[in-house]
Amino acid sequence: MLSADKAIFCVISPELFEAIMEEIADQDSYKNVLTGLAEKSSAVEVDFDEL
Repeated sequence: MLSADKAIFCVISPELFEAIMEEIADQDSYKNVLTGLAEKSSAVEVDFDEL
């Protein structure tokens, strides 16, 4: 939708909105994983044989 030749809002399907939101959530999760991996002070040593 345009107002004074500027976009004021965009209409998208619910399916597309859901796909966009899932992608954003995946990117946020990915960033959180990378941040967690970078913080060595919070790492816990695990022996797989003891699991």
